[in-house]
Amino acid sequence: MIKLTDILERIGFSGPDYNDEVGKALSDINELIQTKSLSSNDPMVQEIANKLDDVANMVSNLPEKERRKIGFREGAKSLARKWVRKNASGANPFN
Repeated sequence: MIKLTDILERIGFSGPDYNDEVGKALSDINELIQTKSLSSNDPMVQEIANKLDDVANMVSNLPEKERRKIGFREGAKSLARKWVRKNASGANPFN
């Protein structure tokens, strides 16, 4: 089975970034926790809970992602503006 990251790397993208790595690690931890017996009386479980609270606090202190429009719609708008400018001059806009 071919993974999306393999395809992206083959077409020139650099591979997973920290968002991917952190998300994968959290997903792996969640799957592992589902297989374990967690007792609130167990000191190890309490320590894990404390560390997860620390991680959640650190994540909440990270800056928010910059939201900007990218992709096909922005490209289409740019192409449409280019077409209008060139079409007004009588030139072929796609040359």
